[in-house]
Formats: sequence, structure tokens, C-alpha cells
Amino acid sequence: MSSAAQPFWKSADLLCWHRLKGDVMLKRIVAFALFAATLAAPAAAKPPLSAFGDAPMVRSAQISPDGKIVAYINRVNGLDYLATYDIATGKNEALIKIADLKSGGVAFAGSNYVIMRASRITTNMGFTRKYEDSAAFAYNLKTRKIVQLLVGTPNLYPYQSGMGRIVGIDPSGEHVYMPAFMDKVGGDPSLDLVKVSLDTGRGQRVAGRDGASSTLNWIMDSKGNAVARVDYSD
Repeated sequence: MSSAAQPFWKSADLLCWHRLKGDVMLKRIVAFALFAATLAAPAAAKPPLSAFGDAPMVRSAQISPDGKIVAYINRVNGLDYLATYDIATGKNEALIKIADLKSGGVAFAGSNYVIMRASRITTNMGFTRKYEDSAAFAYNLKTRKIVQLLVGTPNLYPYQSGMGRIVGIDPSGEHVYMPAFMDKVGGDPSLDLVKVSLDTGRGQRVAGRDGASSTLNWIMDSKGNAVARVDYSD
């Protein structure tokens, strides 16, 4: 049986472009934080209980390898946005609205792609109870397109969780390596190493890098070579 990962969200929710308001610009937040740190303020009033349950306004900030862009998650009026800050121009821009998902961390794959992790609570069509499923997304800063990684991958085992792990980046900067359970004819699915396109989201098994049903993870070096496989054993 073969299947493909199911997209987490509709394109109408995903490709929703917004400009950040001036009062939530990263530059002003940083400037205000530095200014506030210089003041010897008296003890402030206790914050409301609800303040402890919400996510920070700016989090998961990561700088690009070329040092030009900072990618981060920006929370505005209870909604999360994937956003960037241009260090040279001081410009902040919200790229996409993260609707109905729990946003995770961000990272760069080269200087052109922002990787974002997100999760949702789901079920396997009644086969299991509700659980938190995760995935990774690649946003192309040049084309302004985003794809969910592993969607459309041939022979991908259906209904598996933890599909947001990235263990290596190809030196070309156009692919990443991800462990994923793949269908095996006449046998149990195995956790193989998959090379995934950051432009299409589709992946292909890496030749000679098949795992086993007991495989937990893969370890790669900076040149995109698999150097070890982690297996579970009783």
C-alpha cells in the first residue's frame, strides 16, 4: 500500500499575506527592550493569569547563513505569523498566517529557504486516539511559495507521526534529508532516509540508505553523507 502525507492546511489559509503593524515590528521591540533594561523601575503590578498562558510576541528567531535575514514567529492578536526582518533595511514582513496549527521552531536551509515546523491534533480515521502530528514546511524567500515536506512522496507509509524531522541539508541548498517510514512489499515498513526537494516537497529514497522497522534515526555530516543509523534493540 502506498500513500502520501496529507497537507495540514488549505492554501487559502496558508498563502495569506499580511503586513506587520508598526507596534509589533521586531526592530522596535528590540529597541524598547534595550531601553527598558536601562531603567531602574520599581516593582510592577502583577500580570493577569492569562498572560502566562499565551505565547511570546516574538519567538524562535534565527539568522540566515549569509547574515542578512532574521526569520521568526510573530504573534499578533492571538494568531501566529511566519515573519522576517531585513537587517540592512530594518524592514519587517509577515509572510504567512499560521492558521489552526501549533507553530514550532524555524530554521534556515541555506539562505533562500526558511524551514518551519508545525503540529496539529488529529486521529488516524478512528484507528487511534487523538495525538499530536507534526510536519515541516519550506518557504522559498525568492518565489514566496511554501510547501509541506514529504507530501507526494512515493511509497510513503500512511498515518505516521513525527514527519517534521530534518537530519541533514544537501550541499546544493535545494534538498534536505528526512527519516520517514516507507512501504515494503511483503514486510514491515522501515525508517528510510529520504531526500526531499525544498521547492516541491516531494521526496525520494536515498539509494543504499534503507533502514529497518527498528530504526529510530539517521545521523549525517555537513556534506550530506549518512554516517550512522540509530536502531533500537531489546
